[in-house]
Amino acid sequence: EFTEETFRLAVQPLLNREQEQLIFETIHKRADGSLYPVEIHLQMVELGRQRLFLAMVVDISERKKTEELLRETNEYLENLFNYANAPIMTWDTHYKITRFNHAFESLSGYAADEVVGRELQMLFPRENRAESLDKIARTVTGEFWQSIEIPIKRKNGEIKIALWNSANIYARNGTTLLATIAQGADITDRKRAEEK
Repeated sequence: EFTEETFRLAVQPLLNREQEQLIFETIHKRADGSLYPVEIHLQMVELGRQRLFLAMVVDISERKKTEELLRETNEYLENLFNYANAPIMTWDTHYKITRFNHAFESLSGYAADEVVGRELQMLFPRENRAESLDKIARTVTGEFWQSIEIPIKRKNGEIKIALWNSANIYARNGTTLLATIAQGADITDRKRAEEK
């Protein structure tokens, strides 16, 4: 990945004593000709009157594989979240909306960028807001929803009834709550049919 010229430019800060160490990634070649990714920790050392480069070369093949696996998993989960047919959203411990998928945009009439960062209560009709917020507050204490009906007020003022399931997302320690994720289904038409 380096020519002699680009390598000389890269190490100039060491030669000029502007930096003590350079850390960068590149590709190395084994004796058998195979290539592998490495992380280089390069510094200048002085032995008597001689200035030498000291390089610690770390094989990062496994790290790169893990990073690629994480990238693929993240991409898969992002697509699953964003393009699921079910409305899905997440909120933090301060009841601020943090994620909002395309199906929720359809249900609510709001674009994600209109609601992310705003308080969750904006989605509830005024007459049901206290009851809905009470149900949501109980999720913070560890309760999760299994088929709870919560009305949603669309951007145009229309009320939709949604059937919700929720789960909490915790930090690695298993006790620090990070967020709540809820998935819903629009049952407005079914409720109207039941009433008729």
